Amino acid sequence: NVYSYTNMLNAATRVGEVMEMRTIWKAMSDAGVEANEVAYTVLVKGESQNGHIDRARSVIREMIDCGVEPNQRTYATLLRNCVRYGDVKNASKCLEMMRER
Repeated sequence: NVYSYTNMLNAATRVGEVMEMRTIWKAMSDAGVEANEVAYTVLVKGESQNGHIDRARSVIREMIDCGVEPNQRTYATLLRNCVRYGDVKNASKCLEMMRER
C-alpha cells in the first residue's frame, strides 16, 4: 500500500539514495499504487535535498497533474532546499507555483 512504499521512500531519502528512491517510486507506480500528498512530498524532499531542484519542481507539477494537491509542507520542503543550494531562480518559481494554487 501507499504507506509501505512511502516508508521505503523515506528511508532511501534519509540516507541520500536517490537512485533507490526513484526505483521505489517506479515500483509503486508499476504496482498500481496511487501516491498521496505524503508520498509526493517525500519524493520532493529526496530530489531537492540532493540538489535536484528542477526534478523536485517536476514532481510537484506531476502531483498537480495527477489531481493531488501539494500542501504547505510540500512547498516548504522545496523552498528550504532552494535556500540550502542558493537557488534563487527555483525558489521564485516555487513561490509562483504556490500563488497559482
